[in-house]
Amino acid sequence: RGLGFPIHPFLRGLLEFYSIQLHNLTPGSIMHISGFVALYELFLGIEVHFILWRKFFCLVPRHKGGSIFEVG
Repeated sequence: RGLGFPIHPFLRGLLEFYSIQLHNLTPGSIMHISGFVALYELFLGIEVHFILWRKFFCLVPRHKGGSIFEVG
């Protein structure tokens, strides 16, 4: 179905958990995710933990009316 990019299973899990698509993420969000994965896999040598991700980061979608609703 066209061009597809392989993504890390952690990123795929984030997208499924928050019910968003890759194009909904800003470049800064992608940098945070890739830095988090790099910290775990390259420096600590362990698999990424989603529970710790949720402790450090909170997804806050912007509502069209200007109000901010916290999710999670």
